[in-house]
Amino acid sequence: MRILAALLFCTTLHAGNWIALRTPGFELYTDASEKSARAALDRLANIRRLLPDNNVEPIPLRIILLDSARDYRAIAPIDSSSGFYQSGPERDYIVMTADAQLPRVVVHEYVHFALNVRGTRRPMWIEEGLAEFYSNAQFTATTARLGAPIPEHMDHLARDKWLTPAQIEAGMAEPLFYAHAWALVHMFRHQPLFPEHLSDEDLGDLRRYLRNLKQEIVPAPPSISAPKVTSEPISALDVLLLRGDLALRTQHPELARSFFEQAAREFPTSSGAAAGLGAMELTLGHEPAARAHLQRAIQLNDRDPEAWFQLGLLDHDDAALARAAELNPALGEAHLLLGVHATDDNLLPIAVDHLQQAVRLMPLKSYAWYSLAFAQTRAGQSAAARESLQRALHTATTPEQRKMAETLVSSLDTP
Repeated sequence: MRILAALLFCTTLHAGNWIALRTPGFELYTDASEKSARAALDRLANIRRLLPDNNVEPIPLRIILLDSARDYRAIAPIDSSSGFYQSGPERDYIVMTADAQLPRVVVHEYVHFALNVRGTRRPMWIEEGLAEFYSNAQFTATTARLGAPIPEHMDHLARDKWLTPAQIEAGMAEPLFYAHAWALVHMFRHQPLFPEHLSDEDLGDLRRYLRNLKQEIVPAPPSISAPKVTSEPISALDVLLLRGDLALRTQHPELARSFFEQAAREFPTSSGAAAGLGAMELTLGHEPAARAHLQRAIQLNDRDPEAWFQLGLLDHDDAALARAAELNPALGEAHLLLGVHATDDNLLPIAVDHLQQAVRLMPLKSYAWYSLAFAQTRAGQSAAARESLQRALHTATTPEQRKMAETLVSSLDTP
């Protein structure tokens, strides 16, 4: 069924007119109505008034709003309903479908983004609970109404057998889990800290709490002025490249191939299409095919940073990576690889310089902070290395990343 959905997705490439809307911090691409797109941006502007603006990413959050639910299902994770958030090495994405859930979904996914940019990982029940708690916020010019009951969550909690504390802490992509997460955050939100572990007593308190669920009205900083939103149509080529890039980043390489191949057929002089095919083949491990496409992309346009970066990645070619970084100074992955290679070659001042640029561009990537700390350690910059390792620990998303950082901290503490 997923393959069939992907094929159906390809048949709707040119359905509707795509537009791009841009406002500070966001870029939204859509084939839905401009009214829906502007409504989504208005919701985001309001939630940013309420949440601390911790967006330290230098690249705008990219939002893709699909008009067709069928198109959305072909690209989305199986366990997502109407939207999902995905963090990438170069930029973060929110992908949604324009259905009745859009006002809630756009806020839910943005809260995931806002939590992510703070660089502190939380248990899944807290992350999802916070996203759900804020999802149905209602705003006036100066206030926000929070905590209104969410009917589907209340229904599940009223009629279903409750999860155990261990099941909630384990996390799961099921409606009952989201209901528990929402209700627990609702109950604990005024405490200085969320509990480290849930107990049966917490669930007993929750049952009593839900009998008298209260909303609250909180002040929201007034918007100084409505953010300026620019709108422009997107060319057919850019639509194909946009969708190909999205398919590739969501682990659908064969679907990405269909977009990039169509772009190459219809626009044979497009370096972006050739670079996309090269990146797709590289993802699949087809190195000779990837190299041929990337070399063609550079022949078509020797100022295409993505083609230079992918070629440098493929051939371990620092000159190509440096060219990519020169053409696109925001390409953090290029600086990261250049820094790692310079560390291996004991060119430590050069390594530290590249890796400092990498963490500036990718402040949420634990592996970038670890690489910087490692180079700083070898350069004798122990104090700076400790600071970098703290950031590596705060942004770690896997046990392996945390273990690597802890091991390097231990080595600094060993005479």
